[in-house]
Amino acid sequence: MKNRMLMSILALVGASLLLVGATLAWFTVSQTVNNDNIDLALINVDAVVTLETMIGETWTSVDSINIAASEPGDSFQYRLTIYNSGNIGLKTDIILSNFIDGLTNPLGYDNPLSLLSVVTIAASNSINETYGISTMTLSSAISQPANVYSPNLMLADNISLAIGETGYVYFTLSLPGTVGNDYRNLSLGIQQIRITLVSE
Repeated sequence: MKNRMLMSILALVGASLLLVGATLAWFTVSQTVNNDNIDLALINVDAVVTLETMIGETWTSVDSINIAASEPGDSFQYRLTIYNSGNIGLKTDIILSNFIDGLTNPLGYDNPLSLLSVVTIAASNSINETYGISTMTLSSAISQPANVYSPNLMLADNISLAIGETGYVYFTLSLPGTVGNDYRNLSLGIQQIRITLVSE
């Protein structure tokens, strides 16, 4: 009985010493930073983005991308303006997602066609001229091997903006004049523009 008691006390003392030793070891690797000798700054990766469409000859702000009741030959120009409002240079990728394909007026009308298969997109930007989209259908652009975000569409890749710099991404959506009138009652919406910001 005394042996059991002695062993229990020794085990308790040993565990306590291990705990103290481990705690001291943890504290000894900690370092103190003298704030008088270092500048502490908040890294603020931030951007102001606006979406505009060309109406007449003027860029006008819009809050959605919708093609509805269009006629063959119609074309829609868009511009994303990205201003680096943070305090560090940034890189950004821009992705179009949540494509909603349907009918403008679904009442009493059945049409199995899809605007995704005929509406073309062309895209360029003012910063990374090595990346762009030559004219192709949206469905083809979404399925490109370089588009790692499928079923979304990479609109611009690796755009670098210095502090206070503004970049522009241009894209045009067109319903080719060669398609038939069966596409007139169709609609296409792009419900999300995803913009990823990382510091350089």
